[in-house]
Amino acid sequence: TADQSNENDAAIQLQGATDCIVSNCRFEHVNGWAVRLSERSARNLIECCTMHNLGQGGVNLAGDNLTQPIDNRIIGNHIKECGRVFAHVAGVSCAASSRNLVAHNRIQQMPRYGISISNGNTARSHQNIIEYNDINRTNLETSDTGAIMIYGGETVLTGNVIRYNRITDSIGL
Repeated sequence: TADQSNENDAAIQLQGATDCIVSNCRFEHVNGWAVRLSERSARNLIECCTMHNLGQGGVNLAGDNLTQPIDNRIIGNHIKECGRVFAHVAGVSCAASSRNLVAHNRIQQMPRYGISISNGNTARSHQNIIEYNDINRTNLETSDTGAIMIYGGETVLTGNVIRYNRITDSIGL
C-alpha cells in the first residue's frame, strides 16, 4: 500500500550532485529505488547497471521547478521485476525533471510503467528524450498506465521526445 513506500528511499542518493557516474553496479533486493537524483543534480550518468527485484523502481529523478534534476543520462541499464513493496513505480521515473536522456535500457516485468515522465501541480518536465529502449511486459499489476507514460496537463509544448523504442507485451489490468 502507499503508506509502506518512501519515495526518497534509494540505495544511492544523488542530491545536488554534478558530473557523477554510477556504472556497472548491481542492485538486487533493495527496499526502495536503486538510484535517486534530486536537488538540482545535473550532468550525471547512470550506465550499464543491473537493477533487479526492487521494492520500488530503478532510477527516480524527482524535484520541482526549482530543484529538478537536469541534463542527466540513464543509459544501457537492465531493470526488471520492480515494485515489490510499492507497485506505482517505473523502471525510470522523471517527475519534474528536464533535459534528460533515457536510452538503450532494457526494462522488463514491471507492475506499472516502463518509463514515466510526469509533472506535479506546478512542476514541469521538459525536453526529455526517450529512445532506443527495449520495454517488455509492463503494466502487470495496475491499470490506467502505459509502457511509456508522459503526463503533462500543460497547454504549452514540452519538447519531450519518444522515438525508436521497442515495446512488447504491455498488459494493463
